[in-house]
Amino acid sequence: MEIELVYRLFRRSQAVANNRGYRIPKDFEKHLVKMSEPNRAALYKIRDYFRTKWKNIDPTLYFACGFEMMPRFSYNKFFDPRIIRLYINKDKHQKRDVKLTKKNLTISVKFVKKYMRDNKIPSFVVYCSSRTDNQCLPVTHYLSNNIDGYFLTWLLYSRLIWLSEDEKSILPYIIKQYRENVSKLLNINDFLKKLKEVL
Repeated sequence: MEIELVYRLFRRSQAVANNRGYRIPKDFEKHLVKMSEPNRAALYKIRDYFRTKWKNIDPTLYFACGFEMMPRFSYNKFFDPRIIRLYINKDKHQKRDVKLTKKNLTISVKFVKKYMRDNKIPSFVVYCSSRTDNQCLPVTHYLSNNIDGYFLTWLLYSRLIWLSEDEKSILPYIIKQYRENVSKLLNINDFLKKLKEVL
């Protein structure tokens, strides 16, 4: 995971927490040099953690926990033990609650169709190949809870999307459970064929 991606995920989580937009510097390297020394050092340390001992932690969920616990959450408060406890609790609930249901897949399809219509995207293939903030659009929609994890897995299995190494690093649960979830999806293959026709 590159340091710029960590910065982007932090800024996106901050924007969601504060219900406002955000900007990414055009020249990230220049922005990094201008950062205060404590913030820059903390950002590098966070990057190193996500690359090593915390590589299975979802950065987006972790940052969301930070902003939920502390409205003024910053890089320097990243290692507050209360945040990791909240993250573990939320992560357990999230994984326990994720179930393969036709209803959740249908909700994902409805979201994608509406998004394509609202943004004048001509086809599902174009939607799958679109990127926002240098990230695959379906990944962005999964991270913002607009599409289901099984739906994203289905897109991967169908080779409608390809993930970069950075994208894989922010989707530890999807990657870890990929084979198991694909085998579940294959049990409802006829239903998935019908969904694809709708799209």
